[in-house]
Amino acid sequence: MTSAESEDPIRETCVVVRMPDGADIHVYVHAPSSVPDAPGTPFGVRRDVTPLVCLHGNCEDHLTFRAVVDSLARERAVITIDSRGQGTSSRGIDPLSYELMAADALEVMSRLGVWEAHLLGFSDGGIEALLMARRAPRRIASLTVMGANLTPRGLTDDARDAIEDSWERAERLSRSRLAGDMSTMAELLRLMLDEPHIGTWSLEGVDCPSCVMAGNHDLVRAEETERIADALPHSCLRIVSDAGHDLLADAPDDVIRELSATISRAEAGGRGPLSAADVPEDVVILPLSNDPAWLVPVNALYDHVLDVCADAGDPTGWKRGNWPIPCDILTRLAEGGFLGAFEASAGVGAQASGTAGPELASRLVGLVATDGDLGISGDVVGAGPDWSEEDDVLVPHLLAVDPRARGRRVSVALLAAVIRRAEGSGRQAVRLNTSPENVPANELYQRMGLLLHKPVYLPYEGLDITPWSNLWELRLPRR
Repeated sequence: MTSAESEDPIRETCVVVRMPDGADIHVYVHAPSSVPDAPGTPFGVRRDVTPLVCLHGNCEDHLTFRAVVDSLARERAVITIDSRGQGTSSRGIDPLSYELMAADALEVMSRLGVWEAHLLGFSDGGIEALLMARRAPRRIASLTVMGANLTPRGLTDDARDAIEDSWERAERLSRSRLAGDMSTMAELLRLMLDEPHIGTWSLEGVDCPSCVMAGNHDLVRAEETERIADALPHSCLRIVSDAGHDLLADAPDDVIRELSATISRAEAGGRGPLSAADVPEDVVILPLSNDPAWLVPVNALYDHVLDVCADAGDPTGWKRGNWPIPCDILTRLAEGGFLGAFEASAGVGAQASGTAGPELASRLVGLVATDGDLGISGDVVGAGPDWSEEDDVLVPHLLAVDPRARGRRVSVALLAAVIRRAEGSGRQAVRLNTSPENVPANELYQRMGLLLHKPVYLPYEGLDITPWSNLWELRLPRR
């Protein structure tokens, strides 16, 4: 980092994210002022450096993480969240739970277009971070938790007694004419007495580097902290001497050091950009003929993908009967809109041309359809796309790779073919949209040089995915 970069002042941007139950979650993005809120870095979040999301403790707010922001926000975006009913965020109407607040944080990531983030959670925020990593492990690059517990009994008896006393006082005040925000405070305090209930077995799928921290005088029992560290597959345990529960106040340097080390472990051997040179030599891309006989093998490939999507944790959100839409596949086939990826052979060489007939179905390993319609208009709720609707563009749809061919960069070959088709037809850009929850797809588009725009609100009926959709664009040279 140059001296000029190190002196770049940190800018704070507030984004308000509305949740389905009406809660307004206030989010603060801290990033160098030189990183613009513009296509490529929407909300001031760089996409070549994974951002950090911070979650505070009970009855606190985002200011808990001032030392972390000051230390790290010049090298990566630091996203701090006021959890619902706390700080500047409103309560909403749903019953409070750690699961609900973890879902809020994942939705915040989606609203910002962030498909993957490092997590730092303190106390209640540490519980929420564990739940986020359990629920969406692909979206969590690393996990650092401080003073978290798996069950209410993980707190010391003295801590539980103190919380119960505070809750009883808040309950009494909430029933008085001077109640103010005491009702929400009482609910938050009660939450610590009743939750969480996290089985150690449920953390086995958290595959990222993790660090579990606590003070040697913590409110959380030492054996509870050890249980968390033992349950996470790739974790280290750090007990800070002469420190209590609030490590950010008692030992901020220790927190920042361990956090930075955990992030570094996650980012070792990072992935670079992709180009036409990365297209595999054993895969050939050909347009599919509009022969109706293609319907069976094309549907079979999508069925293989949908079988994988039915497994818990799959990021695409595709669901049999809802997406892909069967009649859409039929229409695109009839119009000759599909490109197929085929295993190269004596009959299908690297220089193959023309269209592929159904006799090549046994070598089909990937599909993508193209047209000029993204299906997103300027009147989308929340904000329309921030690009020109007048542009002549090519749009890829239904990009899929047979699960048996994953890891062979078939998707790279398909997207490169779409770009070549757009260039050859004189289009101005390639555009597409994808869910922020689909980590592999977003990584592919990022590495292939597409530019990320702000997400738009685009719910897909019947699909259990966020209603926010990332917009990607590759501008092409004018001919």
